Amino acid sequence: MNALERFNEAKNDLDEVIKIDENFIHAYRLRASIYEKLKNEDEFQRDMKKFFELKHEMENRESVKSEK
Repeated sequence: MNALERFNEAKNDLDEVIKIDENFIHAYRLRASIYEKLKNEDEFQRDMKKFFELKHEMENRESVKSEK
């Protein structure tokens, strides 16, 4: 199996993870890195945007918890 095939297999696995849990932040970051390696800028940007949205939401939840 060559590198391109391995990247595509990993991307497909991450697609399945995201279908199961669309809020699994690390799946978006990992898939974005694959898109970056594959030079797919649009998909890279989309996944990084989602990653940062989820990260921001998680930080806000943690902030609210610590205020209580």
